[in-house]
Amino acid sequence: MKRRFRFPRWSLVPIGGEPDVPVTAFTLRCLWVDDDGRACGAGSGPREDSDAAKRWAWGHGETCREHVRFSGRITRPWTMRIDGPL
Repeated sequence: MKRRFRFPRWSLVPIGGEPDVPVTAFTLRCLWVDDDGRACGAGSGPREDSDAAKRWAWGHGETCREHVRFSGRITRPWTMRIDGPL
């Protein structure tokens, strides 16, 4: 029996002081979170689980420790605020 993964409550915080944008299944396709908790890549590039995708993710894939998949995409720089445990 497959266990269903429950996403924590978290928000995207666009760079520039704009209001928080809730993360939903339609917000972005993939992201990597670096050691400071910032998202360092998102979009619809190469396969998300490949090394090429990590390098493609704004050139910061090598610094990231988490990889979370969503559908959709986001096209501007942003940071992430986590309201619950990963």
